[in-house]
Amino acid sequence: MALPLPNQGFRARGFMIHSTRRLRPRWIAASKADGTLIWRWRNDPEARRQSFSQARFGLRHSMEWLGEKLLDPRCAILMAVVGRRKLGQARLELIAPAAAQVSISVAPQARGRGLGTWMLSHLPRSVGGKPIRRYVAEIKPGNVASVVAFVKAGFEFSARRRRRGEEACVLEKSLT
Repeated sequence: MALPLPNQGFRARGFMIHSTRRLRPRWIAASKADGTLIWRWRNDPEARRQSFSQARFGLRHSMEWLGEKLLDPRCAILMAVVGRRKLGQARLELIAPAAAQVSISVAPQARGRGLGTWMLSHLPRSVGGKPIRRYVAEIKPGNVASVVAFVKAGFEFSARRRRRGEEACVLEKSLT
């Protein structure tokens, strides 16, 4: 799926992506070198507002967390790349046999262009060599952009529950 960009193009860290180009996202494995970028996205005010953990994290804490996750065989962190730019990340964590919790973030300058839906539609079907048959996500009901992206990618509402004292919509996608 190619991402159509707006007519005026948009500036992403000092260069212009023109609307005449149709860019195709792809996945690459995250590495420690992505730590600062993931940290910036995590601390973006809108991302924090939509997160169940709204605290601002320090870079050191974030780098330690990323190092642990990259070594965890039950976790996969992927970077969505458009052209040469990393513009999103997805984290999948095995929570049960053949089930993975999904969390995504999209770079602030790339939001509203369908990248989140592409990411959710092209998630890997295994983590650490273990097959995934079901994806699960918890989203704040007020996070309309995320709910829409998940639904467009084939996720369906399955339940409501409390998470960290707040209401969460549980969305799931079966692969069988």
